[in-house]
Amino acid sequence: MRGNTHIWFGVSSALLLFHPPLWSYALVGLGSLLPDVDHKNSPVGILPCIKHRTVTHSLLACGLALLINPWLGLGYVSHVLLDMLNPTGCPLLWPYTKKFSVGSIKTGSKVETIFRNGLKMIMLTIILFP
Repeated sequence: MRGNTHIWFGVSSALLLFHPPLWSYALVGLGSLLPDVDHKNSPVGILPCIKHRTVTHSLLACGLALLINPWLGLGYVSHVLLDMLNPTGCPLLWPYTKKFSVGSIKTGSKVETIFRNGLKMIMLTIILFP
């Protein structure tokens, strides 16, 4: 998924599940991008020396992010869950290399765009009609 889809999904998840304080949305948004720290085209891609979708997309990394900060961790977990909707999947049990996937939404596809726009509609509805 693209970065903006990850941000929308993370922030939407926080709003739907917890109604957190306003300041926390920045941490959720940052957390929703952090797993792609290993991707050179990511806005946070500062470690391209790590192979993409390995340790950064594992339960271990999710747990560490949650320990650092719950809001950051929520965004991080939302990213990994969303990437599991991609046929490439995520190595949840890293260093075990099997990747887990539960969907077939390809990055940059029309389905991803529809999904992201649906998230925007849900958020606007919740904000405007609490």
